[in-house]
Amino acid sequence: MLKQVYVTYGSKEILKNITAEFPDHKFVTLAPNGADTSNLQLLDITGTDNIFKSGVGYDVKNSCGDINWHGFFNYNYLTIYPEYLNLFERRINSWFSGPKADGLSAVYLLKRSQSDNNNYVVLTVWNGPQYYQRWKADDSYFFAPYANITTHNFHESNYEFRNITG
Repeated sequence: MLKQVYVTYGSKEILKNITAEFPDHKFVTLAPNGADTSNLQLLDITGTDNIFKSGVGYDVKNSCGDINWHGFFNYNYLTIYPEYLNLFERRINSWFSGPKADGLSAVYLLKRSQSDNNNYVVLTVWNGPQYYQRWKADDSYFFAPYANITTHNFHESNYEFRNITG
């Protein structure tokens, strides 16, 4: 089971150099939604210490589903204040244990490593962007209560798997 995820950003050339320098690590390269490949995201899902000179480390607080690390990746960033933390944890645990939306392969609840802040990241991995868009428009969209309340600082970003080894 995945315990940590480390993330860094860079051009295709920079990320290829990192992956060549650490051939024993398991990496996933993501590109912003669309054709832009100038600012790629590199995930280190090896589960060892952070090898990136700059980047962010996340502890995996909870997860569900099976992931093959290909597809459409949606990051949901939100702030949960202490007075709402129990409610949030009940809601997300219920969502994790319930039926999954069509096309959803995995969900990860992440919190920045060695951080005591209230900022969370929920990474959802989909078989394709159309599945995510359908779910987002549906009444079952988990983040609807958070998206419209400014104190949650809710925002999202989308990426797609890219093979940079070729």
